[in-house]
Amino acid sequence: MHRRILVSVLATGCLASLIVGFMVPKSFEMGRQSRREEDTTKPSEMLEAKQTRIDTTKTKPMTKADSIRFAKADSMMIMKDIEYYRTKVPGLIKELQDTSLDPDKRQDCAYYLGRSRDPRAVPPLINALHDKWPQVRQGAIQGLVIACHYLRNEELIIPHLKKTLKDSTIRVQLTTANALIALGDSVSPISTLVSIFKKELPSFREPLETWIKKEILRPDLPDSEQVRIAEYAKMNSPKRALNLLLKIRNEEVKDALIEATKSKDEWVSSEARKALQQIEE
Repeated sequence: MHRRILVSVLATGCLASLIVGFMVPKSFEMGRQSRREEDTTKPSEMLEAKQTRIDTTKTKPMTKADSIRFAKADSMMIMKDIEYYRTKVPGLIKELQDTSLDPDKRQDCAYYLGRSRDPRAVPPLINALHDKWPQVRQGAIQGLVIACHYLRNEELIIPHLKKTLKDSTIRVQLTTANALIALGDSVSPISTLVSIFKKELPSFREPLETWIKKEILRPDLPDSEQVRIAEYAKMNSPKRALNLLLKIRNEEVKDALIEATKSKDEWVSSEARKALQQIEE
């Protein structure tokens, strides 16, 4: 078992960093310090090992021995995850499917089901892609990527994620796009990401109150906090989309960015030119 995990980690390299990339920013989580947020803003040991590797490479080149050492550390952390969360799978599934519970708690359940890397977690996570609450859908996406990567059945969830690219909320579309990129599908998300970057979706023409009702869905927060979060989400979503496009960097992306330089939106045209320069460097 240890050998299998070590080989998997060595073969995929930076999956953990990709997963961190599509964790939902604090502002999308409405300031809630959930258990899952603590795992991402204060990384678990596995992600800490990845960050140590990144910090190490800033001062000296990564050696083969370093790679093996970090991969072993990662494999041990994965084993700890499996040992801990697999005992909780039945309870996590029950809570995920209990629609009377707080949606943020159910999002945590979806994420932790993924960390269990248990085959039993996959069907309920796929079902949760159609949940009423966007944060639950996001947790399901994140959980599925972690679980299915370990189980090596990524092809099972890619068709489902392609459908989720058409989600009614931008936050879920961005999470899905990053998930597909992490799973090796860099083609499907491009048109969605370009539309978000160029602010072509109807959501960008809607008043802030609509964003609060559609994207934020946290009436328990003070009005001023809801407004602050909605403003950040509306402003930051195009930036997140552009960053994901820069991960892809293929000819289709370059063509889309060239077209975006002609945008009447000054921010879009300026950022498109900067992105093209980055790609050419």
